[in-house]
Amino acid sequence: MEAIGQLAGGVAHDFNNILSATLMHIGLLQQNPDLTPNVRNSLAEIETETKRAADLTRQLLLFSQRYVAKVALLELNALISDRSAVLKRLLGENIKLNFQGSNDEVWIKADSGMMEQVLLNLCTNAREASTKGGIVTVGTKLEDFEGVTTKSRPDARVGRFVCLSVADTGCGMGETVLKKIFEPFFTTKGTGTGSGLGLATVYGIILKHEGWVEVESTPGKGSLFRIYLPAVNAPPNAAAFGRRAKEIKGGSETILLVEDEAAVRRPTAMCLRKLGYGVLEASNGSEAQKVWEQHRKKISLLFTDMELGGLVSGLDLAKQFRKDERLLRVIISSGYSVDLSSNSSKALSGLTYYAKPHNPASMAKVVRQCLDAG
Repeated sequence: MEAIGQLAGGVAHDFNNILSATLMHIGLLQQNPDLTPNVRNSLAEIETETKRAADLTRQLLLFSQRYVAKVALLELNALISDRSAVLKRLLGENIKLNFQGSNDEVWIKADSGMMEQVLLNLCTNAREASTKGGIVTVGTKLEDFEGVTTKSRPDARVGRFVCLSVADTGCGMGETVLKKIFEPFFTTKGTGTGSGLGLATVYGIILKHEGWVEVESTPGKGSLFRIYLPAVNAPPNAAAFGRRAKEIKGGSETILLVEDEAAVRRPTAMCLRKLGYGVLEASNGSEAQKVWEQHRKKISLLFTDMELGGLVSGLDLAKQFRKDERLLRVIISSGYSVDLSSNSSKALSGLTYYAKPHNPASMAKVVRQCLDAG
């Protein structure tokens, strides 16, 4: 497992740079108002497939414990509603999607990207089990567990939990398969048609979030997956919480962009300039230091890759520049988040981590949030 993790990490950085460049260029093209419907549809398909490639890389990192979770308050019903269109496309025309959300808001502390991954993987599994069509039902509810747990639910514990369930009417599974479904690389699909990482990734994510998974299945009658995660109280400003997170705007501040891959740096700079920012570019640590010496009084944000192909890393730049300007905002990006997890929490204090691959919308939000942070 450790060897696989090292392999995944080694591939992820370069692969996520390629995906970042692709997504950035797609985003720039989509802003062209003169695109024909056919071209716009083709771009949307390319974007979807590129994001699928990014999801596969993320699954490898999650599975190999090379992904650092960004835990925040999350309302699960809202997440599912926001992803419903994607889920419908994923399931296809011959499978109906039902959503039976809790009447109450269901709040958890979780990494939103990981929760999306859980939802997508479970629905993908349901689709593969429903080759003749059928119904997939996604549900949420709050459950209270009291007293001693029974042998049939050995992972359950006392407290209030959010239950996310995904049920299908597909082929179901027997006891032999049920015992192996969470094993890495186990798959019932034919050669070349499944990675065997989907449910293993789900299992790993839920354990990371201090929850557990329960499965019921009968051959010929479908399967039911229940995910349990610790429930938390809604934030005081819950009504405005989601709206604020969706706001995307630009600004007029000056950003020092440091990225050794020109294919990533160029479209990133173009996107930032379209948002109104002033952008100073550097391709390595020494170039960044020269730009900083000349323009540091007007630079509000350092946006840097972690690995810059030399002796100076993005984290080194952040430490150095903050000695000169302690209020400097910093975003450190990487396609391999263990780059940051190996550093001390003190060294990373006050920095924003932004995982590759980038896309224009998410980048705009992260940059604005970092600049506006207290």
